[in-house]
Amino acid sequence: MDLLLTIINPSVQIRYTLINTRVYLKMKNLSNRRIIRPSEIQGIYGISRSTVYRQIQQNKFPARVQLSPNCVGWNKEDLDKHFGLV
Repeated sequence: MDLLLTIINPSVQIRYTLINTRVYLKMKNLSNRRIIRPSEIQGIYGISRSTVYRQIQQNKFPARVQLSPNCVGWNKEDLDKHFGLV
């Protein structure tokens, strides 16, 4: 079972993995990332993926970047501006 938490700094995600009643801590530092993937948006900005896609349909969300045929992301600077973090 994985539990994903964002504590104090939204650019650092902490993942707790419960394996045989032991908790393993994995930290993922997103502060230096240039591209943010859809699965990371909620942990960083507190907005769900469904809300992101709804805002895309309403043309209220920054343009996404096509990384490969099945992979998209967003420029972190554009998202920071959109959410008023800059």
